[in-house]
Order: sequence, then C-alpha cells, then structure tokens
Amino acid sequence: TGAEALAVARRTGDRRLAARIQLRTADTLGRLGDPASAGLQRAAAERLLAEAEDATDAAYETRGKLHQA
Repeated sequence: TGAEALAVARRTGDRRLAARIQLRTADTLGRLGDPASAGLQRAAAERLLAEAEDATDAAYETRGKLHQA
C-alpha cells in the first residue's frame, strides 16, 4: 500500500521518494474530493523536498571542503 511504501522510504532515509509518494497520495485525495487532506500531504511533501535539497547542498559543501584541503 501507499502507507507501507512511505514507511519504507522513511526507514531508508529516502526523502525524495517519500515526497513523491506523498504527492501521489495528495493527487489521489484531491481526485477523491478531499482537498484539505490533499493540501496537507502536499505541504508535507514540500517540506521533505526542501530537507532533501538542504542535505544534498550540505553534502556537496562538505565534499568541496575536503577537495580543497
């Protein structure tokens, strides 16, 4: 199920996958006529994507410092 897939993505730390799953859930909720829940899922997905970008940026900064040393 979607909930199981989301749990696996969270356990493995794959924020981008978790965000994609939440976006699909949001789309489904929107089609089912629940815009409030869809909005909550989208907001959670956006937070996860922002965290994933921050983590990626931090990793590149760390690698850059190692190569400069």
